Amino acid sequence: MFTKRSFITLASLATAMVAHAGSIQILSSSSSQLAATNGGSDSLTQPTFAPGYTDAYSSYFSGSSSAVGTSENSVDFDGTTLTGYSQVASNASAAKNGTAFANSTSSHEVTFKLTAKSNVSYGLNANASTSLVQKKTGAATATSSSTATLYFLGNSGWETVKTVSNIDSYSENVVWGQGTYKLEVTSTADSTVSGGSANAALATSYSYGYGAYSITATAVPEPTSMAVLACGAVALLRRRKKA
Repeated sequence: MFTKRSFITLASLATAMVAHAGSIQILSSSSSQLAATNGGSDSLTQPTFAPGYTDAYSSYFSGSSSAVGTSENSVDFDGTTLTGYSQVASNASAAKNGTAFANSTSSHEVTFKLTAKSNVSYGLNANASTSLVQKKTGAATATSSSTATLYFLGNSGWETVKTVSNIDSYSENVVWGQGTYKLEVTSTADSTVSGGSANAALATSYSYGYGAYSITATAVPEPTSMAVLACGAVALLRRRKKA
């Protein structure tokens, strides 16, 4: 049977255990996103069609261009786990005598501190992809990149812990010491197309970049705290035997 002192001891143990939960402290967070440029131009002289065919084929041979660039950043923290991402996309298409371009960039940075030596589970992910469609004399180019980098603030400045780029991912369970860390995620996507001069010439391009991270940290109990927990457990066992 537990006495009042037993309950007080249990409460003390619970408090000590809670004190060693999440150990991440956000110091700063910043993002910059820019769907930098997108646009196009048309330069077309409509061909001469035989009577009866104009309506059916004029749209097929028409010159047009379109482009779009998008970017997005996000960060979330629940007291224990820090997550975030940066992504961009660009898409351009052009028909006969048309040109189009789209360029997008996005970056995200978060600096945090571990208030105690911690068990850390972290993952970094980066993905970049491009696709091209060309017909006739149409030309298309697409480039993209994405990088996620983790740093630690050492005596001589920021030191790289891990970097992943383009189509790559990494995860690890480690023990990190108390200190300041920083995550950087950057993505770019560029698309450029030219429809060409031939009838029905068409070109399209698409590029995409995505970088993400997830970090969970739980403080490692210090030896003195472990000793307090052990003494408390022994005290409870002795009281139970006496009862």
